[in-house]
Amino acid sequence: MAAAAAPVQSSSDVSPMSVLRLGNVDTKKYLSVTTFKDKVYVHVRVFLPSYMNPDMLKPMQSGVALSVEQWNRLVAATDAIDSQIRALQQTREGGDVPTRQDDSPISLGQDTEYYVVVSIWNGDVKVHIRAYKTYSTKLYPTNKGIALTVDEWTTLTRQSHIYLSTRMNPQDTAQCPYNKHTPMLVLDDPPKKDNVKQEKTTTP
Repeated sequence: MAAAAAPVQSSSDVSPMSVLRLGNVDTKKYLSVTTFKDKVYVHVRVFLPSYMNPDMLKPMQSGVALSVEQWNRLVAATDAIDSQIRALQQTREGGDVPTRQDDSPISLGQDTEYYVVVSIWNGDVKVHIRAYKTYSTKLYPTNKGIALTVDEWTTLTRQSHIYLSTRMNPQDTAQCPYNKHTPMLVLDDPPKKDNVKQEKTTTP
């Protein structure tokens, strides 16, 4: 069963302070939070400098908007994903590296087409958070999603907790000091409505 279309990120420019950069200064991928019809969505998305205001960022279509349920399933699968990453890194270090090798896909819900797939692509390990279509019992990737490097995935898993804590519950900032071992945050649904910035969004 295909899930209903998720909202895309608002096309409005945003401050770099309102999103979490995933990785080093060269990455264009960020974590952000929006609401759509009173539901929270966590975006893993490409942002580029705004043409009109270089000090601001503009969200691109390339990315994924995860519901609270999908995000929590991603959180629950973190250890399994990290294990797949380590296994493929060992494969790569062994010298016999295929052009492409996908590990076991991890579903983000029964009623969703989103999966997490760890793969080796042209020698590099990637974490794909993407919509997949099923044909003859086999999954095929679509263009709806995003591929993260290992560094970007590590930033997502290590730093998203404090970012989401402060975005969802600003009053708890002092209680959530950064710790590289802090687990990813499991979100509640519905959230506290007043604590998440409402943004005008559209559906694809």
